[in-house]
Amino acid sequence: MRWIDARLAKSNVTELIDMTYFSKYLPQFGFKIAIDGFHNTPEKVPYVCLSCLNPPGALHQTPIDPSQVYLNSQLDWESPITTPHFTEEFFSFYNINARNNLTLFLEVKTIAFNKKDVPAFKTVGWTVVPIFNPNGYMQSGCYQLPIFKGVIPKDVLDRITQNDAWPVLMELLAMKKSPVQLLEPMSVVVRVVDGQREV
Repeated sequence: MRWIDARLAKSNVTELIDMTYFSKYLPQFGFKIAIDGFHNTPEKVPYVCLSCLNPPGALHQTPIDPSQVYLNSQLDWESPITTPHFTEEFFSFYNINARNNLTLFLEVKTIAFNKKDVPAFKTVGWTVVPIFNPNGYMQSGCYQLPIFKGVIPKDVLDRITQNDAWPVLMELLAMKKSPVQLLEPMSVVVRVVDGQREV
């Protein structure tokens, strides 16, 4: 108890407790994810977000399985136009086994008009949200993640599906002729929570 007391004592050097390892992830309790909104959007137009777990990557299958795709489109119209907030709450996922390369794939879309003023959805960019760490624990937290330009190249999708996504993306960004480019300064704010935190 003295050891615990010493480490929980409040001082000017007290560190926050890392809640990543508070409990081993259990598939029956699952996890939940909320996409709160975008920051520094490049244009003053409405943006929406499609998302799916990857793998299996429902957004990239033919045909697309709509039951595995999630949509954030309800905007808080009081939020700044370049920092739009979504009003949807958490999406919950159950009975998903922990795996190091599992991510939530996000695709950012907006509405584009052609010469006849016919609207069509246009893919602006994409990103991935990490879910588990290599030890099988949930990476619960609030993340502000960069957006990558355009449609994800198929070879990049294959690499991040088979490997831990962010080390691969950092390696690609460091290349002189990188197949991925940041859509600066746009980012997305996402929350990831272990389902056991509500039990």
